[in-house]
Amino acid sequence: MIVSLYQQPVLINKCGYNRFALIAILAAILAASSACGISGDSHKEIRQTVKNTGRETAVNPVFAAEDDGAKSLRINGAIQAVQSQRVTAPRLSAQTSQNMLATYIVSNGSRVRAGDVLVEFDSQTQMKNILDRQAEYDGLVRQIQRKQADHAAAIANDETELKGAELDAQSALMEMRKNDLIPQNQAKINMVTLAEAEAKYKQLQETLDLKHEARAAELRILEIQRDRAKLAVDQAEGNIEKMTLRSPMDGLVVLLQIRKGTRQVYPQAGDEFGTGRGIMTVVDTARMRVAAMLNQADVSRVYIGQPVEVRLDAYPELVFNGSVEQISPIGTGTRRLRQFSIIVSIMESHPNLLPDLTASADLLFNPEAAHD
Repeated sequence: MIVSLYQQPVLINKCGYNRFALIAILAAILAASSACGISGDSHKEIRQTVKNTGRETAVNPVFAAEDDGAKSLRINGAIQAVQSQRVTAPRLSAQTSQNMLATYIVSNGSRVRAGDVLVEFDSQTQMKNILDRQAEYDGLVRQIQRKQADHAAAIANDETELKGAELDAQSALMEMRKNDLIPQNQAKINMVTLAEAEAKYKQLQETLDLKHEARAAELRILEIQRDRAKLAVDQAEGNIEKMTLRSPMDGLVVLLQIRKGTRQVYPQAGDEFGTGRGIMTVVDTARMRVAAMLNQADVSRVYIGQPVEVRLDAYPELVFNGSVEQISPIGTGTRRLRQFSIIVSIMESHPNLLPDLTASADLLFNPEAAHD
C-alpha cells in the first residue's frame, strides 16, 4: 500500500517566525507523520528540511510504503508448437524444369494423421516419360538379345575356321616328315605349305581375340544404354511417388501464404511450385509452448521449472498450467534496455490452443497465494 502525505508548503524565513513557531510547526508535522505510519528516516528527512532556515524552503514530501511482494509477473508472447514438420515441393530426379502443378491441396486447419495425403501434383509428364523410357528400354533389350545371337553365330564360325586352320597346319607338318623320301622340289613345297598353314592359324588366333574384344565392347555399349533407360524409368516412377506428399505425423495443417501478383494468399489446387518451395506446416498441437521476452530487471526472479499460468488473448476464459523451460543466457536490445527470450512449456492440450495465437503468461512466485 502506498501512503502519501501532502502538506501545504511551509515557508521558513529567518525574519518571519520565532523559535517557538518553528518548534510548533515541526511538532505538528511529526505528529501527522506518526499517525500515517511514516518511518523514522522520513522524520529525519523532514527535520533536516525544516532546519534549513537560511532561505525560503518548500516542504511537500511524498512517502511510499514497503512492497508486500508481488505474487506473479506477467509477460506476453505467442503460442508455438514444440514439434512441427515443414512440407515443401519435392526435388524431382533428372528434371531440368522443376515447376510442378498442384492438383490437390488439403484445406487449411485440417486435422490429419500420419500417412494422409497432403498435396498431389500433376504426374502426366512423368507418366509420358515412363512410357517413353520403357519403350526405349524394351527396344534395347531386344537389340542386346539379337546381338548376342549374332555374336554366338560369329563365334561358332570363327572357331570352326580356326579349327580348320589348325588341322591344315597339322597335315602340313605330317607331310614335312616325308621330305627325306620325296623329291627335293616336293619337299620345298611341303615346307612352304607348312609355313603358310602355321601363319594362317596364328593370324586367326590373334584375329579371334580381337573379335571377342570388339563384340564384348559392342554388347557393353548396348547394355549401358539399356541400363540408362531402366534408370530413367525408375527415376520417373520415383518422381511419381514423390509427387504425392503425405503427412509425416498426426497434427494440424497450417498453410503457408504465397505471393500472387501483389497479394499474399493461401495455396490451392492449380498453383505451381518450384523445388523446395514451402507449402504448409504440420503442427503437433498436443505439445505447445509460449515464446516471450523478459525484461532484464526480472531475470533474477525467474528460474527453470517455475510454475506459470497461460491465458490466450483470443480465449480469455481458458487457463493452462505450464512451467519455465528455457531462459536465454544472452540478452538482446539496446545498451539501456535488454531483454531475454523465455520459453514456457504448456502442460495441457486443447483444440483452441493453436500456433501464432497471442498469449499472456503469469510467472508465479507464490503459487498457493496466486490461486487463492
